[in-house]
Amino acid sequence: MRTTDVATFSSAKFEETVATMKARRETVHEVGDRVFRATGKVDPLVDINGKTRKSRNALVREGDKTILKNGPAMPLLTVFDGTASMGENVGKAFFELGTIYDMLGFARERYNMQLSSAVVQDVDDSKPVYQQTQFESDNRIAEQLRLLLAAESGGDPVEDYDMALAYVDRAVQTDIYTMYGLKGYMMIVGDQEGRGSITKEAAMLHLGIGLQSTTKTSDLARSLNKAWHTFYLQVARGGQAATRNHVTSFWESTLGKGRVVLVPNADLIAETQVAIIYITENVGVTQQRLVDFLIETTRGTNQPISQRDANAIWYALEVAKIDAGAQTRLPNFGVMPKPGDEFENYRHAWPIGHPKAEGQAVFESGEAEEDVSTPRPPRKPFDWSKF
Repeated sequence: MRTTDVATFSSAKFEETVATMKARRETVHEVGDRVFRATGKVDPLVDINGKTRKSRNALVREGDKTILKNGPAMPLLTVFDGTASMGENVGKAFFELGTIYDMLGFARERYNMQLSSAVVQDVDDSKPVYQQTQFESDNRIAEQLRLLLAAESGGDPVEDYDMALAYVDRAVQTDIYTMYGLKGYMMIVGDQEGRGSITKEAAMLHLGIGLQSTTKTSDLARSLNKAWHTFYLQVARGGQAATRNHVTSFWESTLGKGRVVLVPNADLIAETQVAIIYITENVGVTQQRLVDFLIETTRGTNQPISQRDANAIWYALEVAKIDAGAQTRLPNFGVMPKPGDEFENYRHAWPIGHPKAEGQAVFESGEAEEDVSTPRPPRKPFDWSKF
């Protein structure tokens, strides 16, 4: 059996990193820029071409026991538009990592939160159109985010968001879905429409993945929605609140109703993300309950939220009509493994003594890098009969 060291994000260590950066006058992306200037490529940790990304349960060996110390892995993937002024949101996200991780404390009571960040931009930009960090639960979240390179330019107003959907659908694997049928969280932060489709040639060239043919973005979204709570966070420039327009309509028709949120202010992206997760993971959340939660969890941070902003987030989610409590209605939500459960095999879904543990299969380890360039058939519906 494999022994895995399960570390968690340290806000104190992160603040030390930020202080060192400021003392050296380093920008967020300086490390990534250095690699790109030296090699002409992005760092291998964020280069996705032909590679997979995996969110796996992490277990530790304690004596003669194999323990799921921090709960099942729950992925949160944030995909940032890297073009023009939208690119600055990647840097903002870096400085908000301590805030978002601390706010997710309620979710860490159940899950091992694993964060991944990505940028998506135009195929003709100077930097790769799609880059994504590994799923991590410790301070590598911050280290790898610094390797992402936003183009901060852009030609036509439409962006290649479709690349992100294609990659995540075809090349990202999560234990939370394959083992339990629950969903991870994928949130795209941007201000424009997508192309509406992706050709198999473009998918192979820019992502290294094989598609059978030209694929509609809406078809990719339908497939994604089986394994992910997928949201488009529409933001405006200059600190303004996003307003409903053609972009909203595009993403509602692409992702489906209840998945497009007009963010009140680009400085509230992290808080809006956590609010979405809080409402999706709980039942009967009222306005006052959410406002109290946001104020309490940001108190003492570098960015305490005001009651006005907390209310604005509630109204944004209410207008979006997101599916409150969606996670709680999935069949395995109430019987998930808990932090501290003991397992016979580190690739088992269910712990020793669990009603579903008897006769369970060992999931493939997935340690070897998989070839995602070969076209594969569409994902089959989740087979609940196994349990």
